[in-house]
Amino acid sequence: MILKISVIICRILLGAVVGALCGVIGALFSKSIEFVTAFRGAHEWILYLLPIGGAVSVLIYKLCKTENVGTGDALASAAEETEPPATLFAAIFSGSVISHLFGASAGREGAALQLGSVVSSVFSKIISVDEHTRRVLAVCGMGGMFSAVFGTPVGACVFALEIIGNPKFGISAFIPAIVSSVAAFFTAEALGAHAERFQLVSLPQMSFDFFWKTAVTAVVVGAAGLVFCNAIHWSEKFLHKAVKNPFVRVVAGGIAIILLTLFVGNGDYNGGGVFVIERIFHSGEVYPAAFLLKIIFTVITVASGYKGGEIVPSLFIGATCGGALANVVGLSAPFGAAVGMAAIFSAVTNCPIASVVLCAEMMGIEGAAFFALSSVLGYFVARKVSLFSAKRVVI
Repeated sequence: MILKISVIICRILLGAVVGALCGVIGALFSKSIEFVTAFRGAHEWILYLLPIGGAVSVLIYKLCKTENVGTGDALASAAEETEPPATLFAAIFSGSVISHLFGASAGREGAALQLGSVVSSVFSKIISVDEHTRRVLAVCGMGGMFSAVFGTPVGACVFALEIIGNPKFGISAFIPAIVSSVAAFFTAEALGAHAERFQLVSLPQMSFDFFWKTAVTAVVVGAAGLVFCNAIHWSEKFLHKAVKNPFVRVVAGGIAIILLTLFVGNGDYNGGGVFVIERIFHSGEVYPAAFLLKIIFTVITVASGYKGGEIVPSLFIGATCGGALANVVGLSAPFGAAVGMAAIFSAVTNCPIASVVLCAEMMGIEGAAFFALSSVLGYFVARKVSLFSAKRVVI
């Protein structure tokens, strides 16, 4: 009994160390993304260098020998006896920065999962831990880095546990993981990283009328998430078969994004697009076809080989789809955006519990009932697909 307690305490302490490391690296990563995004906003001409940036990213992945390594491998490291290569750190860090600098439609949270997995893996090797502890620290790393980058410590912990879907962890992983996520959050905050927050000014009264309108919005947004996931998987398979050379593939994708941006006439769909989500919450302004355009931009980005993440683009799709639909069913655009974000996060990750917690942290606990309804419906609409191939659906 004493030995078991000592092991748990040891894992908690190790989780805190991993969290602090993730906080430092996550702050650096977030600051880097913010810097290049601001640079792109001030120098719009840099978009025309996107194909060159994509080719450089592919070259980096080849040099690091991580061409076929992604978020699925990071998730597998916590559930199986596999570990991501240490060189993935340099590849995904630089690849994500390149994508944001030149205007590919990518986020940063998927990259955070990979970075956290590598950090925990290297740390586990240095201190020579047993296999079960290594897997626990993998969860700590992914949750910690997600927390540092996104600023949602509780949601990041729940997300890391739920997306892995390994019931054997239980409490033995939850306590170290929450300690890691909290440590990462405060470390990153102390270093100047900013948490993602969206101010939901007013909520509708609890009534059958608002609940059915919320339900309709969630189902439609969940369907958009289903389309988004399938479009990414199908387009990746198609492009990899049709265009064997990864350099040609990424250059062609970059040219397509440039042409689409010129056609649209603005940069709303380049990068993650958090400012578009903020605009909905501040002014209620939402373009009805924005979610569809973001799906197209992101599918081209991911399928052609640009790096980053799909979670923030997913939230963009959910917010714009939900906000536009809200005007039809009689809800406010900000509220529609909020329930849309909850529905689509649950839909594309198959993590309804994490979706509720994340949305409560980002937009306030007062909307938890609506977030819960939206998350459950979004999950059931798209439960057979996921952005992450290694996701294990556990009911």
